[in-house]
Amino acid sequence: MGSEPLYYLEQPKGVLMRVSDQIRKCVGFVGVRDGKSIKYGGTAFFIKVLEDGLTFTYMVTAKHVAEKLEGSDCVIRVNNKDGGSHLLEASGLKWWYHPTESATVDSAVRPFLYQGYGQLDVMTILHTVFGTRQVIEECEIGSGDEVYIAGLFTKVTETARNQPVVRTGSIAMMPDEKIDFPGIGLIDAYLIEARSIGGLSGCPVFARQTVSTPLVEEIDWKPDKSKRLYGGGSAYLIGSMIGHWQIPKSFDPALSEAVNMGLSAIVPLYKILEVVNHPELAAMRQTVKEKKQKTRLETTVLDSAFASQGTQKTAEDWEIPIPTEDQFFHDLQKASRKKN
Repeated sequence: MGSEPLYYLEQPKGVLMRVSDQIRKCVGFVGVRDGKSIKYGGTAFFIKVLEDGLTFTYMVTAKHVAEKLEGSDCVIRVNNKDGGSHLLEASGLKWWYHPTESATVDSAVRPFLYQGYGQLDVMTILHTVFGTRQVIEECEIGSGDEVYIAGLFTKVTETARNQPVVRTGSIAMMPDEKIDFPGIGLIDAYLIEARSIGGLSGCPVFARQTVSTPLVEEIDWKPDKSKRLYGGGSAYLIGSMIGHWQIPKSFDPALSEAVNMGLSAIVPLYKILEVVNHPELAAMRQTVKEKKQKTRLETTVLDSAFASQGTQKTAEDWEIPIPTEDQFFHDLQKASRKKN
């Protein structure tokens, strides 16, 4: 996963084909209460951002999903370690949208703070798995590379635990300019050859890097530049699902409903990170960092080799008596005596 290596004592079955369990465990289902039941209609996922040595966890979904939650009695269902699921109350939660392009960036972010996180069977996507522009360029990720998505299948929700569906496909287009998406307008987006369905909105999209290795001649064991072996490399988070294009009903009178063209648009990760860096969210992280720094200062003592006796001061100007050498060894001997 990304630049995080996975180690095995022996080669697992299907290791070259298998989608990591982290993909399924990083998502939750977004629902709205309808009487005594809950109607699930979207997907959220969890990421961790590293800043100045501190990690900050965020919940991400599509903006059009977050807007449906505003003013409603809503929940986000995640699995727990007891074999069941847990409902995170989401009513009244504030979501942050893109600071300058909220109308065209279909992404919503909010800090994920939950005291019982240790009991949840949830994995967060680390910054080492982020498919940033730099990573995409260095890994040469592009059209034809394998992609997979994990999220809600609305036909299977009456289960004790979340059962995310995993769909695979390939990158169809990574345009270097904005494209027109119906209902939104000109957007920055990647296109993937993977059918989106209602419920996958907001789900994470991963791309697997295609790597090539030169084959080695059996005689002198030197790489043969003319013969190469191609295979699947590391997987990176490259964005989240927006929706798909449809063939209109008027396309064929025999069709009873719109048909999915099989092409879906996703919000690039770099646009999601721009939401994470919203001025208000950045200010929150700065406050946390300042509090951490203050705590370190309050628990730190400035030692000096020149002070053999007397007192020394902490960062808060508190005086701490310094024992003499005789007092130190006397107290040490007293504390180390064996008790009957």
